[in-house]
Amino acid sequence: MSQCRLMDECAFYKGTIQAMKEVGHFVKQLYCQQNPEKCVRIKDAGDRDVSDTDYHMTPWGLECKREG
Repeated sequence: MSQCRLMDECAFYKGTIQAMKEVGHFVKQLYCQQNPEKCVRIKDAGDRDVSDTDYHMTPWGLECKREG
């Protein structure tokens, strides 16, 4: 198992993406703690920093609005 090196900075993991605060522990465990190579945020970020709270994509590719 490998953990995502960006977990501590990731807006999804930290819960700052609207409608993603209540996402189950299972989803974070699946993408962030076990399979970060499958995370669409990392794959599709390109030049964007995945820790950027303005980057609204979930690990499975769903676009959401920023909290607040």
